[in-house]
Amino acid sequence: MSSQGWFSSLSKKLELHQKIIPIIVLCFSILIILTIIVTSYANYFFGLRHAKLYLREKQEMVYSTIIKHGAILDKMVGDKRQNYKIIREEFLKQQPNIRIIRAEKIDELYGKEAPQYYAQDELEKKVLKEGNEVIIREGFDLRGVFPIKPDIECLRCHYNVGEKEVMGAISIVIPIEYIFSETKLVTIVYVFLGLGGILTAALLVYFTYIKIAHQPLEVMVNSLDKIAEGDLTVEIPSVFKEREDMIGRLAKGLDKVLEYMRNFTSKTLDYSVKLVDQVDNVFRLVDNVNEKIKFQNLKVAQTSIIADDFALTVGAISRNTSSINNIAKEILEQIEIFKQDEVKEKQEVLAKILGLLDDLNTKVLEIAEDLDRGLKTSESINEAFEEITQVSNEISQLMDKMSENAYETLLISSYMKTIASTVKTKKMEDMLFELFEKDIDRYLLRLQAHIKGIDRLDPDRWGDYQAFPIGKWYYSEEGQKLKQMVKDFDFEEFESILKSLHTIGRDLIIAHDQEDSIKAEKLQTQLRSIARRLKLLLEELREQYHKIKA
Repeated sequence: MSSQGWFSSLSKKLELHQKIIPIIVLCFSILIILTIIVTSYANYFFGLRHAKLYLREKQEMVYSTIIKHGAILDKMVGDKRQNYKIIREEFLKQQPNIRIIRAEKIDELYGKEAPQYYAQDELEKKVLKEGNEVIIREGFDLRGVFPIKPDIECLRCHYNVGEKEVMGAISIVIPIEYIFSETKLVTIVYVFLGLGGILTAALLVYFTYIKIAHQPLEVMVNSLDKIAEGDLTVEIPSVFKEREDMIGRLAKGLDKVLEYMRNFTSKTLDYSVKLVDQVDNVFRLVDNVNEKIKFQNLKVAQTSIIADDFALTVGAISRNTSSINNIAKEILEQIEIFKQDEVKEKQEVLAKILGLLDDLNTKVLEIAEDLDRGLKTSESINEAFEEITQVSNEISQLMDKMSENAYETLLISSYMKTIASTVKTKKMEDMLFELFEKDIDRYLLRLQAHIKGIDRLDPDRWGDYQAFPIGKWYYSEEGQKLKQMVKDFDFEEFESILKSLHTIGRDLIIAHDQEDSIKAEKLQTQLRSIARRLKLLLEELREQYHKIKA
């Protein structure tokens, strides 16, 4: 596994405080270590600088005491040269780390001296040659070689030397081990103080972070976990919401989200319950309608059977009437025969007429029975038609109730859609214009419900185009941005059509309330035409919108 993969895996496993605190402590440690290093170096530097200043003070003391010896020698009795040597030797005995070096030109006037008074190494020779002082560190010693250049007073005795010419040097060596020992001691103290500072800083950072950031974040993360599980009864502690820092802003934001989800869930639950009730009512109404239709079909079938019986009765009456007519004709024929004098068998004719009269009486009785049965059948048919009419009225009433319940379902779904559309999601962006088209359909349905008496609408509210979803979106920040980005779309026509839709809707409500049916019909025709045009514009705008989103 690569180092990057290892760090990525470790980053996923560690808690937030396990990631942040070590980094902060490491930064503190680096700063403290750098402080120790810089402070130790500064201590060493200032100690060394102090030693160099001490060297120069020594050099000044030697220069003023031994080198500028003219005034002292003038006060002494005897040979000045011999007196100078005595003073020099006594001084150097007391200062073993100081050497006085002379140049060769001095020998021209005063002769040779002991070897220790001449340059011993290249450094001293370099100073005599170049005339520049040199201060160097040699182990635990600090050595300074300072050139001696004559002034006017010196030239009285050393007249063979130029004014800026080097006539000698002073070599001074001082031990600086005490400086390093003190520096080491201070460094050790700094190291222990630094370690204590690192430990203290680590503890302070840990407990401060845990108290100020980690615990509040852990509480809010646990709250988010509960919210994700569907528990909206959690509360964000007010002590977090009262803070003005990032934790406070996060707590306030989470509290707003929680409150919004509670309201959203509460309204969704209320509307869902209402929707379920409406669906149950519609189901019961449909069931009642089905029962009524079955009953009506049964009555129609029964009426059909009764009608068939009535038709048979009418047929029987028709046949009996025809038979009576034939019997009557035959009786008339027999009577004519009976009237003739030449008929011999009048008794037989009379008997035959009487027989025909009996048949006629029988047929009349049958007709009477058929008529009575026909009357009863007619009454049954009338009763059946009355029941069918009553069932039809009941079905009509149930259908009206179904329309009302369906309209209530429409309202509930509209409210739920309105609530859902307040949450901005990718799906909502994709469905935005499709929802707008549905809003137009709902707008028309609500107006139809007002005309049918199912609903009662306020004309002023339904004439306010900016209060409805399309108008709200169009005049929102997002709609205005789209208006600025899309150049090849007629926004003036879109806005005009949108205004016209709501203006006509308002006028339609007023016309219906004033019972002006002719005007209401004209406005409905205009409304449908305007709605179709607005949908076409929305379709065109949707293409532009998705191009920009893509």
